[in-house]
Amino acid sequence: MAAARRRFERRGFRATSIAAIARAAGVAVGTIYLYFKNKEQILVALFDESSARWMLERATNRTPSQYLAEKIWQPLGMEYSATWSIDSARDGLELMHVALNARAIDFA
Repeated sequence: MAAARRRFERRGFRATSIAAIARAAGVAVGTIYLYFKNKEQILVALFDESSARWMLERATNRTPSQYLAEKIWQPLGMEYSATWSIDSARDGLELMHVALNARAIDFA
C-alpha cells in the first residue's frame, strides 16, 4: 500500500501501472493481483484506510494504537504492549487493516 500511495503521489493515478507499484514494493506483479483485481481497487483501499484512520483520530483525538490500548488491550488485561505495523519508516502510518503485533501469550 505504501508503494502504491507513493507512486500515485509522484506520478499520478493514470501514469502509474500495476507493474510499477510491484517494482516499488519489491514484489512480483502477480502478488499484487492476489489482493487487487485492478489499480482502481488499490486506490479505493488507500482511500478506505486513510478515511478510517482520519475518522478515528478526529473522533477520539488518539492514534489507532492509543485507542486500541485504552479501549481493548488494557481492559482485557494484556501483559505486553501491542503495536500496529507501519506503512513505512518514512511516514509511520499505522496499518489498521492488517498487522497488529503482539506476544503470543496475549492471544492465548
